[in-house]
Amino acid sequence: MYMDDWGAQQSLLISPRQWREVFKPLYKDYIDLAHQYGKFIFMHTDGYTLDIIPDLIELGLDAINAQLFTMDIDELGRKFAGKITFWEKLTVSTCSPSPQPRRSIRQCAGCIAPSIGTEV
Repeated sequence: MYMDDWGAQQSLLISPRQWREVFKPLYKDYIDLAHQYGKFIFMHTDGYTLDIIPDLIELGLDAINAQLFTMDIDELGRKFAGKITFWEKLTVSTCSPSPQPRRSIRQCAGCIAPSIGTEV
C-alpha cells in the first residue's frame, strides 16, 4: 500500500500531464513489483483524483481509497465499475460536502452501492 495525497477538493495538486510524466513511471514500477510477488497493491489519496484514475487502472492498481465525494459518484460508476475497487469511509464530512445539503449515512451508502457495485 502506498499513501500519496494527490488531490485537492476540485483538482489534482499538479497537472495530469506532469503526474503522467514524473510519477506514472514510478507507480508502474511499484505495481509491477507487487504483482510479480503475487501481492495486491492499494493506494490512498485524498481529494479529487478523477483525472488519473484511468492511468491507475492502466497500471494495474488493485484498489484506491480516495475521497469519492470530491468527485461525481455516478461518473465514477459509469466509467470505472468492474475495473478497480474503490473504498471510502462514510462520515458526516463525506456525506455533507459543501455546498450540497447534508445527507444521511444511509443516503450516502445508497448513492455509492448502485453506482460502483460496492456493498456498504
